[in-house]
Amino acid sequence: MTDPAQLLTPSQLLGAVSSTLVGAGFRQVTETKGARHPDILLFEDTFAIVAVGVFESCERLIREWSNCQGWLVETVSSHVSKAEAKAWDGYLVLLTTAVASDFEQLALEQIARDTSHTRKLVASGDRLRTLSDVDAALAPFLPVVSTLQQSNPESILDDVRRLLRVHGVRPLTSDAIVAAFINQENMVEAIFKSDRAEP
Repeated sequence: MTDPAQLLTPSQLLGAVSSTLVGAGFRQVTETKGARHPDILLFEDTFAIVAVGVFESCERLIREWSNCQGWLVETVSSHVSKAEAKAWDGYLVLLTTAVASDFEQLALEQIARDTSHTRKLVASGDRLRTLSDVDAALAPFLPVVSTLQQSNPESILDDVRRLLRVHGVRPLTSDAIVAAFINQENMVEAIFKSDRAEP
């Protein structure tokens, strides 16, 4: 059983969410027409709108998530033109620091599967024990590059070379593919050149 004293507090969770999304290039939206929703932080980038609701209990999240969704849909429709791509790319992230009971977990999974109006990500305290867990919960909104930067890029690229060779790709060609990736060059062209160069 998780020790409640070791769980993140709602304010720590809100701070971590804001820090992670702003660090990933999102802008926190504070100016909206009409009333602000007291439980939601709103973020946007060029491509998406993300509303994050943090609740102190699973019971409250389950009871109030649809109000949050209604507010998000109304806010997007009054601020974003239907011609903009992000008008159709809205996400509702529902988080609670509380650990869900079995019954509550089923209800949270049902909310996450509901794709009407917005896509939803839901996480409770059993998945949000540390600040790094917040990054994992928000992973769909984070650039892939930031994940690669946290790993050792050399070892990842060495693994790619090994996998290519295991599947019969010649060493010169696998090196050319990795070099093209690093230099952001056309990999098909690199394969073609390496095939011509290799006897």
